[in-house]
Amino acid sequence: MLLNKARLENYMDKYGIDAIVGTTHLNVAYMTDLDCWFYRTFKDYMFSPGGPARLAQSVSVVARDRDPALVMSSLTAPFASTAWVKDARYYGAGLASFDFSSYQREPSSGEADSELLRLHDAYTSKKSGNNALEVLAATIKDLGLEKGVIGLDFEGLDDHDRDYLKRSFPGAKIANCSELLRIVRMVKSDDELERLTRCAEINEVACREALNNAINGRKAGEALQRFKEYVVSKGALPEHHIYSRQGRGVSEDAEYRFRRGEAVFFDFGCIHRMYYSDTGNTVLIGTAPENHVKIYKTSSRALSEALKRVAPGAKASDLGEAMIRYLTSNGIRNCAAHGHGIGLEARDYPAILPSLKQTVADGFASVGADFLLEENMVLNLEVPYYLFGAASCIVERTVRVTASGYAELTRQEREDPIVT
Repeated sequence: MLLNKARLENYMDKYGIDAIVGTTHLNVAYMTDLDCWFYRTFKDYMFSPGGPARLAQSVSVVARDRDPALVMSSLTAPFASTAWVKDARYYGAGLASFDFSSYQREPSSGEADSELLRLHDAYTSKKSGNNALEVLAATIKDLGLEKGVIGLDFEGLDDHDRDYLKRSFPGAKIANCSELLRIVRMVKSDDELERLTRCAEINEVACREALNNAINGRKAGEALQRFKEYVVSKGALPEHHIYSRQGRGVSEDAEYRFRRGEAVFFDFGCIHRMYYSDTGNTVLIGTAPENHVKIYKTSSRALSEALKRVAPGAKASDLGEAMIRYLTSNGIRNCAAHGHGIGLEARDYPAILPSLKQTVADGFASVGADFLLEENMVLNLEVPYYLFGAASCIVERTVRVTASGYAELTRQEREDPIVT
């Protein structure tokens, strides 16, 4: 189970919430384990020209002392098997999409196919509705939440959708919980840590494979292609694969040929079983000026200064301040050293910056953005530096917060740059 259920329930108790309703594909995946491309890709206008550019809808409901529920399109009913939630409900014109003329629900001989039975019942269920909102409304009634306190993930719904639910349940308190769900997702469950670790392992090896192909006279595309090939061979998907030369920003230009004496940074990410990884390192093409090596080592030590401060109870900004302070005191300025959480998104909370004055708020939570670190947060720290017209450098590592400090998800050697 991806969901950190105890953490979610603690926040529900804190704010007196009877049920949490997820409406974005990310939050539905988090709350139920549902893994289906349909809700990440397809938009309303693709089926109804002129319609909104809103992603196809799935919904999850986790309520106190009740079985959770999952609402999804009948077309994707087979994907319900990827979820741990047993109460799957469906919407859409299932009868118009399937020809049942040759199907025998109770065959005259042999045992019935249980999966076909389940799908047939899903497609023809009297509980089905025309759309996700109708089925969600019926689910709220079935769970006895008509007068409850409901945390609704506003981000997957438009104003019309939210008004429909509020009119349907005038006795309920319905308020936004989108930020609250991000706060819950900051601390990872065991299943999340397993997925993040495997993704980090794949990404780190792929990064090393790519950098070893960044040699004098070779096209950048060969290094980027090596990264993509390795990632795919391990069952993951390339997410980003960029590099920076001569401090001019980032690029995917496949035709550029590396030159002896360059310091080039690469930044890579992949997705494995819905979870993200992010890593980066610097390659020196042949011999490089001593100044470039010094920049790398200073950047690496700055990141180490941040890691010294990783522990439950430390402020996120403490890490950002430590990196900037070390860099500045060693002659490196205008460096956007920072960090972030990582999980179902490439950048989760907490943000790690030298100064965090913002407030994170929705209909329930209202807290400062300078979060205190907690055990089992996963943090990505990076020190990218652009010496415009001359060189680029990055040092990047991902760690898990432990009870006494931190632990790497996978081995990341960052004491020295890679030399090819």
